[in-house]
Amino acid sequence: MKVNFEVSAKAARLIGRENISDVDGALSELIKNAYDADASCVYVDFYIPFTEVPSQVTPDRFSSVLTATDLVEIMNFYHLENGYLVRKEGISDKEKQRLQDVLFRYNRIIVADNGEGMPMDIVSSSWMQIATSSKESDIESTKGRIKTGAKGIGRFALDKLSVRSVMYTKSQTKRAIRWEVNWDQFTNAQLLSEVYADVQETEDTFEKILYHNLDSEALESISKFPWKTGTIFILSPLREAWNSRLFAKVNTNLKSINPLGSVDEFNVFVRNRTMPEYSYRTEKVSIAKNDYDYRIKVDFDGNNTLKIKITRNEFDISKKYAIFSVGETEQRFPLSEFWTRAAFSKAPFHKTDIDGKTHEIILSVDTFIPSEDKDLLRAVGSYSAELFFIKNGKSDFDIVKDVPVRQRRDILRRFSGIKLYRDNFKVRPYGDEGVMFDWLDLDGRANKSPAGVSHLHGQWRVRSYQMIGVVNISRIENIALYDMANREGLTQNESYYYFVRMLQEAIARFEYDRQYIYREYARWSNSCKEKMATTAKRIEEDVLTHGVEKFSKKSEKSEKERNYSNAEEIGGARFTEREYRETVEELLRKEKQNLKAKQTLELISSAGVILNTFFHEFKALQTQLSTRVSQMRVRIDNLLGNKPYQGKSFLNPYEKLADFEYTDKILSAWLQVAMRAIEKDKSDEKEIFLGNKLNEILTIWRKLLEEKCINIVTYPVEFPQDFCKLCIASVDIYVIVNNFILNSVWFLEKEFKKERNIYISLTEQKKEIFVRMENNGPPLSERYRDSPMQIFNIGESEKKDGTGLGLFLMREVVERTNGEIYLLDKTDGFGIEIKWIK
Repeated sequence: MKVNFEVSAKAARLIGRENISDVDGALSELIKNAYDADASCVYVDFYIPFTEVPSQVTPDRFSSVLTATDLVEIMNFYHLENGYLVRKEGISDKEKQRLQDVLFRYNRIIVADNGEGMPMDIVSSSWMQIATSSKESDIESTKGRIKTGAKGIGRFALDKLSVRSVMYTKSQTKRAIRWEVNWDQFTNAQLLSEVYADVQETEDTFEKILYHNLDSEALESISKFPWKTGTIFILSPLREAWNSRLFAKVNTNLKSINPLGSVDEFNVFVRNRTMPEYSYRTEKVSIAKNDYDYRIKVDFDGNNTLKIKITRNEFDISKKYAIFSVGETEQRFPLSEFWTRAAFSKAPFHKTDIDGKTHEIILSVDTFIPSEDKDLLRAVGSYSAELFFIKNGKSDFDIVKDVPVRQRRDILRRFSGIKLYRDNFKVRPYGDEGVMFDWLDLDGRANKSPAGVSHLHGQWRVRSYQMIGVVNISRIENIALYDMANREGLTQNESYYYFVRMLQEAIARFEYDRQYIYREYARWSNSCKEKMATTAKRIEEDVLTHGVEKFSKKSEKSEKERNYSNAEEIGGARFTEREYRETVEELLRKEKQNLKAKQTLELISSAGVILNTFFHEFKALQTQLSTRVSQMRVRIDNLLGNKPYQGKSFLNPYEKLADFEYTDKILSAWLQVAMRAIEKDKSDEKEIFLGNKLNEILTIWRKLLEEKCINIVTYPVEFPQDFCKLCIASVDIYVIVNNFILNSVWFLEKEFKKERNIYISLTEQKKEIFVRMENNGPPLSERYRDSPMQIFNIGESEKKDGTGLGLFLMREVVERTNGEIYLLDKTDGFGIEIKWIK
């Protein structure tokens, strides 16, 4: 025996009322249907005299709305007190529900659109069949819109909104249809087949139907649109107690229903007769060049290529000067010095590239999203996005354009967040207020890396409120990005994760681009302020010196008089020269302590990397050392005093001594690399000859690298001992050279070449010293091709298990010692160049 499945009436309730989380979402479903029907206008009318069951109300309020019969019934729940009707206490839950039912039956929402409407055969078939939709096969509208719905359940949003729903619909060639259903049938019926809707044709035109259901003010507001065809819903009584929060949510959802710059006319009018301040109509929002600081365009080809176009509009290259302050002193510096720095010598950071130019970055997605299943990546499908970074306040940086604050704030009021659109219709709730406003987790990224944009080492991350824009997907191209059953967003499958990750990577490229310029400005401003501070310090030293000499001559005065005769008043307090000098000396001592602590930490990190790199060699040495003493003891015990050894040859200790000598040689070299730099005097800053120091360090390294068949080639062949004089701590040179060699060794060991070389050159010009370090290993990964300086950020590494500390420490040391470090543009290896001003 075969038995058919039956669908319970409760299933429809699960699909409709209980599956849609909020009434504004249900209303959005009706508007989405209007869009699919090629409507150019949707009119929403809220008439809700009772947003709640009032506890106190004037008699006129009830009498002006309720019928005489309902007024009599309502008076059973209220009593008159001081001219007001006050709700009685102690009424039962059943009575409260009855009171709400009577009042809420006067609440009504009307939704009318001028779309193509539906004939009788569609109403009686597709419209009445759950999970059946003509949009599955007929996905393109007459106007060419890709229809957004396909599940065939959006109509059950009506159950979420009202107890009873009436629909009038008129197509081009057929009569108007009146459709009505009472959704409470689903409560009493067992099976879905027991639930009915009343459907009938009418002779009325659609204009006449509108005339009967809308007042003159409503008709006037939509009169410029054609209304020969369309659909109108009368929803009453309403289920929910509507309030200002829900009205605001509806408007927030509607204000960005059209993508930025959309040319497809789709207007939504909201008339709120209960709270007129929430009356609304959609506005067209477009972004002009003056409205944004950065524009980021993203295109994914659906295979593996992500194209990112970045347009800068934040910086003013026409400004001539920057003004910096040190204490009470101000000084003006020409910005031409800034724009001609080495950081701006190459594209895409030439000075001429900065203002308004667009540069393109092309990435292979699998370089930053490792995936064993490429089909999941391709299942994302092709998509595009246009994002804008918008500041709405003034900047303190002299290279930044002035911001039209009022205009920017108006744009952010009209369009906020990053919205998601499928075929030009908004997918809610992405970018709307609530948990999905920041669906790309921009704030989460920023909280993990809270550095400012000009921070020299921490990575700046943009905040969600600073970005607006649109992400465009398609029902045709992005089949893996589909709605959840409750229409509250996309299903978060693996393809959705890849989709979000690609957008985050595009935003990260913009963040790097912006911070690159601000970081360089911070370096330049610091150098300018240091020049000012150096001058101020010399003046201060002169004053203090002469003051002390003068102070010491006044021997006839008492100690107290001497102390205060030359006292200086600072911040309302008086300090003697002695106190001032002692304070300065204490601050300098603490600064020196902090510097030494930082240097020690840097060296400890380097030592850890060394241990990791030479782990196998060290382990082999450890094995030999663990048996050396016992072996020597056995042999020495067999020796006869100081007499020449005459025993068995295999017990001859002198044969082992050669092995121990080699082992000690390697161990000594390793210990030299690890420990030489932390000798007490190495952290003191003093004038040294770089040529001499490099020879010293490289001599040690050559012993170690012989075993790995890696050569160190220098230019000149040997650095002159008195070459390139520089004021710097020896420990800083160790950190720079050790980390570069360690990084090179790791990559060179993976290269099967006849020669594996590390090249180091040292050159001197009139005012500058250059150190260039290179290797003939693999070039910088494609991942960093368009943002090479990113490799110096902490945590960035091309090694699978790398810490991202080595190059970061190098940059830390170089910049702390007033140098500049850059990557060389190489395709046959990896290299950096360091520049110090003498």
